[in-house]
Amino acid sequence: MINQSVSIDLSNKISRVTLENSNLPTDILNKEDYNGMCFVETTTYTPGQRCPNEHSWEYILGGGRCTFLGAINGPLPGSYTTSATLQPCPTGGGDASGGTGTSSSSSTSSYNGGSGGTGGPNTITTSPVNNCITGNCIEANPTDPCSNSNTAVANANALFNSPQVQQGMNAVLSTKLNNSATNDVEWAVGIGQTATGFTVTPVAGGVSNESASVPVSQVVGTYVADGHNHPNGNGGDPSAGDLYGMLNSIQVNTNLKYRFVYANNIDENSNPIIDVYVLIVTDPNAAQEFLTQFPEIQNTNFQTHDFMEDTKLGADYLRARDLFWLGFSSNLSNETYTPGAIGIAAILDKNNAGICIAKKDANGNFKKINATLVEKTDANGNKTKEVIVSKCQ
Repeated sequence: MINQSVSIDLSNKISRVTLENSNLPTDILNKEDYNGMCFVETTTYTPGQRCPNEHSWEYILGGGRCTFLGAINGPLPGSYTTSATLQPCPTGGGDASGGTGTSSSSSTSSYNGGSGGTGGPNTITTSPVNNCITGNCIEANPTDPCSNSNTAVANANALFNSPQVQQGMNAVLSTKLNNSATNDVEWAVGIGQTATGFTVTPVAGGVSNESASVPVSQVVGTYVADGHNHPNGNGGDPSAGDLYGMLNSIQVNTNLKYRFVYANNIDENSNPIIDVYVLIVTDPNAAQEFLTQFPEIQNTNFQTHDFMEDTKLGADYLRARDLFWLGFSSNLSNETYTPGAIGIAAILDKNNAGICIAKKDANGNFKKINATLVEKTDANGNKTKEVIVSKCQ
C-alpha cells in the first residue's frame, strides 16, 4: 500500500488487483507460481528433536523453518525442517497466462526478513521521482491506510516514551533479553493509568516452556497496556495467540489498548538489537466484529500459538508472510520486519480488524506497518504475486 501523497506511474500498463483467498491453502504452503517457476518446499523429519524454541510453531532458519509437532510439555515425536526453492512448475510454467520455467534457484532469507528482497522482474524500487516510485509501479490505493490509526499510534508512543514505562517495562524486558540466563523464557508486565500518569507492575513469568501471564491483578489504576518478550530465537512479531489473547482480554478489560512484544534480533551488520512491535486497538467495535467473524477456536492452534493453515484468515496470513520471507515483495518503508509481522499486518488491514501493528524505529517511535497482497500483470500478460509493504509517517 502506497502513502496517500504519492502519485504512481504504471509502466506498460501494469495493473493492480487485490488478491482474494481463492486458492487452496496447499497452494500457499507447497507451490506458488511465479513467472513460470513454483515455490516448492522440501521437508526433512528429525525424530525426537525439538525446534530451537517452542513458543511459536515456526523458527526461521535462513531460508527454512522448523516445525515442532509435539506437545510443548509432552513427548517428543520429532520436528520437521522445511526449506523452499524455486523450481520449474510441473506443467512447464506458471499460471495459465505465463511463461515457462527453465532453471531452479534456492531462496535464502535472513532471520528478520531483511527489507523484503527484490521481488523479481517487476520490482518496485524506492526512489521517489516526480512523485512516483520508479520502475514498474502499482497504482496507489486511494484509501489512506494511516488515517484511522494516527491518533492511536501517537498515544502508544506517548505511553511507551513516558518515564514510568521506559523504566518499568522497556528497561526491565530489555535487561531480561540481554541476559543469557533469562532470555530463553517469557516475562510480562502490566501497565496501568492513573490521574497522575502510568504505573507498571513487577515483572512476572520466567517459567520454562510456558507463556508468561500478564499480572493484571497487580495493575495500579486502569489496565491500559501490557508487554512481554518472546524467548531467544523467536521473532518479535506478535503470534496468533498474542493477537487473540488481546482480542479476548478487551472483552473484559475495555480500556486495554496496547500490547508490546520484545525479541532479540540482529541488524544488517550482524549487531545484536532488540525489536519491539506493538498491537494497537484503533476501533474497539471493529475489533469485536473481527473476533466474531474469525473466532479464535476456528482460526488458531492452541498448542502452537499460530494460525491454522486451512482457514481463510490463516491462508491470507501465510501467503503474505511467505511472499515477504522469500523476497517477493516491495518494501517501501526502509525498515526491516520479521515475515510474521507482514502476515499480521496484511490480515489486520484486509479485514478492518480495529487493531493495527506497528514497529519501533531507530528513533524510538512506533510506525504502523501497512501490507497489501497484490497481483500484477505485465504487457505480455504474465501475472506475478507480491506483497507491498509501507509504513505510516
